[in-house]
Amino acid sequence: MKKIVALVMCLTFCLGMTAVASAATYELVYSTPLSQEQSSTILFDKALDLITERTNGDVTFTRTYSGTLGSEHDLGVMCTGGDIDITCVGPGQWSDWDEAFKVFDCPFLFTSFEHFDRMLASEDYQAWLEEHGKAMNLKFVMTFNQAFKGILNTKRDVYSADDLAGLKLRVPDSASLIEIGNAMGYTATPIAASDQYMSISQGIVDGSDHALWAHQTWKLTEVAKHYTDSRHALQVVFFAMNRETFDSLPEEYQTIMLDTFEEIQAELSAKTVQDSDESYEKAEEDGVTIVPYEEVDVESFKTALSGIVESYSQIDPELYEIISSLAD
Repeated sequence: MKKIVALVMCLTFCLGMTAVASAATYELVYSTPLSQEQSSTILFDKALDLITERTNGDVTFTRTYSGTLGSEHDLGVMCTGGDIDITCVGPGQWSDWDEAFKVFDCPFLFTSFEHFDRMLASEDYQAWLEEHGKAMNLKFVMTFNQAFKGILNTKRDVYSADDLAGLKLRVPDSASLIEIGNAMGYTATPIAASDQYMSISQGIVDGSDHALWAHQTWKLTEVAKHYTDSRHALQVVFFAMNRETFDSLPEEYQTIMLDTFEEIQAELSAKTVQDSDESYEKAEEDGVTIVPYEEVDVESFKTALSGIVESYSQIDPELYEIISSLAD
């Protein structure tokens, strides 16, 4: 009898040790150039929290914000190389690895938020993203937008591309966005997002080129009071994982991640529209003069950027056709 009891105890101990040995936990490193207060960042954090909850704590994340670990390009280098596991970076930075991503920066590419959502639902787009992600050692898990861009400046109301002459505006450190800004007619000046308030306040630059709600998040409407709703581009951003990190996770956890990111991607789309709609009323409360889209000489912007459109659309005609074919 004692031998039987001892055998049962031994088996129980061995099974327990096997269970402990097979239970793996994963601590992933997430870093973003965006501030923690931005609504998109809040939703990113929600996605990571849900993944931790849905994996019963087996997948956790350490997090840094506001470019703590470096610029968007730096974060791209670290994510492709595996020094961090997850980041969000714009197409202008990803084009350093794959020039085809410049297509997403093509002016007047998207006609509406609904157009963007149709792209997300496109099997052709998802297949393109998977193929190009593999070549970059990345798994793209979310594509989102930060709304249509406009011009905020301290000097004057801008109605046409000619009115941009002499203005120096902040852009991210992206070769494509610098090229586009200069083609539009202003002097594109790369400055980190965290430094643009100080740069505008001190007159280093005259303003910034981004969506109105983003200007407000960075409190730029406190120091610049002229906004033009030019809608010359929809700012696209990609949430990406290091491919080796993603592949190292159990299949069950991969599925949880992808399902969670798809859920949050839909929330992001809805939140961006809401933030964009509310931003105009908030701007007026801040004393910002808004030149509405209907009063903008859009054709002057299209003429100024026609060379960019022709060039960027030909970098990857397949991708350009996938997106443009879904226009309103």
